[in-house]
Amino acid sequence: ITKIIADSITSGAIANTPYFYATLSGNQTIGDGVNTKIAFNTASIDSNSAFDTSNNRFVVPSGQAGKYYFYAQLNSDSGDVEYIETTIAKNGDEVNYIMNNPSSSHSNLQTNIATILDLAASDYVELFTTSNQTSGNATISAAVRGKNTYLLGFKILT
Repeated sequence: ITKIIADSITSGAIANTPYFYATLSGNQTIGDGVNTKIAFNTASIDSNSAFDTSNNRFVVPSGQAGKYYFYAQLNSDSGDVEYIETTIAKNGDEVNYIMNNPSSSHSNLQTNIATILDLAASDYVELFTTSNQTSGNATISAAVRGKNTYLLGFKILT
């Protein structure tokens, strides 16, 4: 019965597709104060081949307009991070924003952000980040202590 339920969620008339899970293949350096697109260049799960790893974005396939849920986790592993600002963008425009601003400088920060968007075919979603360092540049880590930096999303059944 569990397999039947799982199969019905990921295929058939009531499937939450498209869905994807994208990660970094390696660490990414972010210049101090520079707004930078996160280079999600590996899509380990991609039901409709809708995650464009060359442009680091999810693109809504033809015929798949609707409401989508997106969630991202970024891991910063660098010296003296004062804050990290993270933005989810739709077609290049900011739609959700969060600032991780600890009470003191940290070398490791985890930032999480989520949103629900109404998307049309060919709309695209990307993740951007900016950091402020007391010195040097920030590094967005592919993984810190086994926790990946990732972006995931799926169409919501309505």
